[in-house]
Amino acid sequence: MLNKPIASVADKDHRLAVIAEVLYLGNISIVPVLGFVCLLIIYFRTVKKDYPFAVHHLRQAIVASIVSGLLLIVVSLLIIILGGFSSAYTWMLLILYFTCIHSMLILFGV
Repeated sequence: MLNKPIASVADKDHRLAVIAEVLYLGNISIVPVLGFVCLLIIYFRTVKKDYPFAVHHLRQAIVASIVSGLLLIVVSLLIIILGGFSSAYTWMLLILYFTCIHSMLILFGV
């Protein structure tokens, strides 16, 4: 058990790609800002190393996180601004939009 072989480059590349996708899901669901910061830290530590598969997945997760944040925040603010803060229809539309889009983004991440 003590003589385990050192993980190859392909294993570490694959492991970092999986971590990138897990951090995307964490960013979109459980820990929004912390997941994104962790993605950026891992990306900047990995980008100069020879892990092309992991770097691709990290870039994809970062772009998806930014687009997801814009979809959720900007459109939600537009719904509130255009519909009025005190209107029941605004809140109904906002809850439906946020629930459907948020669920879709999580499903696309899985």
